[in-house]
Amino acid sequence: MKKHFVHLIILAGLVVLLARPTIAQNDEMGPAARANVPFGFLAGTASFPPGTYTFDLDPVAHAVTVEQDSTGRATYLAGMPVAPVECGKPLLTFEKIGDKYRLEELQSDVGGVEFSPAQGGAAQSYEAHQ
Repeated sequence: MKKHFVHLIILAGLVVLLARPTIAQNDEMGPAARANVPFGFLAGTASFPPGTYTFDLDPVAHAVTVEQDSTGRATYLAGMPVAPVECGKPLLTFEKIGDKYRLEELQSDVGGVEFSPAQGGAAQSYEAHQ
């Protein structure tokens, strides 16, 4: 019995060691999208100026973290799931209402998130890079 217990502990240790590179690799996958947004926009209730942004997608929680690269200022948005894009390139969609833009949707090859129902404005899609 003691011999089986030792084997079980060794096996468990090997599983942990083999899983570590996979966990580290997932941490290094990077953001869902990075984009130079040429106009100011709303992300939830937060207002952001034109600039370069990182959009990290959490497909499990159906949420996105929007971070302004130059300042590190960020906001977290939860939304509703939408279908991923098939082309492999992330796609950001902004809704223009009057003279303001609002982040409406982010789609990538791993999933997509929509942030609120369309308010009748004109949608403008913007292709980002990973």
